[in-house]
Formats: sequence, C-alpha cells, structure tokens
Amino acid sequence: MVGSFFGVILAFAVNYAYQSHINHKDKIKYKNIIRSEIELCIAALEQDRVQLLPVDRWASAVNSGALSLFEVEVELESLSEDS
Repeated sequence: MVGSFFGVILAFAVNYAYQSHINHKDKIKYKNIIRSEIELCIAALEQDRVQLLPVDRWASAVNSGALSLFEVEVELESLSEDS
C-alpha cells in the first residue's frame, strides 16, 4: 500500500515537471515569435521612405468621389442660389 501511494505521488511529480518543461518551451517560443515580429517592424520603420498609409487607395477614394467633405448636390444648390 505504501508503494502504490509513493507511486502515485511520483507520477504527479513527474507530470508536474513535464508540464512545467512544456510551458517553459512554449513561453520561449512565443517570446521568439514576438521578438522576430518586432525586429521586422523596426526594420520596416528604419527605411528611408516609409508609407504607413496606403496613399494610392486614399487618393483613389478621394478622386472617385466616394470620400468627400461636401455633398455635390447641396453645394450646387447653394451656388445656384447665390447667383
């Protein structure tokens, strides 16, 4: 009976040590992934010409009329009333 008791305690200890080892490996893996992502971001920001905003899409939206400060019909009505 004492042998089985110590066997169960030993099994719990081995399982705890194994889980600690796996968690430590996962923590190191995630730290390395985050570090490499930060290094890529720093390298992108250190370039001479960095465009953080998609300028072409912005210009396209403005030129197409999809993005405007004033409504065209309201502006035309106000211009026709003034003259």
